[in-house]
Amino acid sequence: MAFAVEPIPKAEQENYCKDPDSWAEWNALVAKYPNDKDIQTLHALRVGLCIKIEQGTITIKDAIDLFDRARNMVIREKLAEQNKGKKSL
Repeated sequence: MAFAVEPIPKAEQENYCKDPDSWAEWNALVAKYPNDKDIQTLHALRVGLCIKIEQGTITIKDAIDLFDRARNMVIREKLAEQNKGKKSL
């Protein structure tokens, strides 16, 4: 007896663009740190990626990957700045 094998559907990535709590956190960050260019950049990237997801021009997975890459770059830069400051003491 043969069985039809169907692929197991992958869990869909969570779409943070539709999460009001996530937007509230970002809006609070932007309001609290209006002059922090890194936060402003990440927020703008998030807004743009959400628009692209809505348009269907990028997948949620790709958008998450791009955002995570940008966030990790910001974190690495901040850590490097902190380490540089410690070395000069």
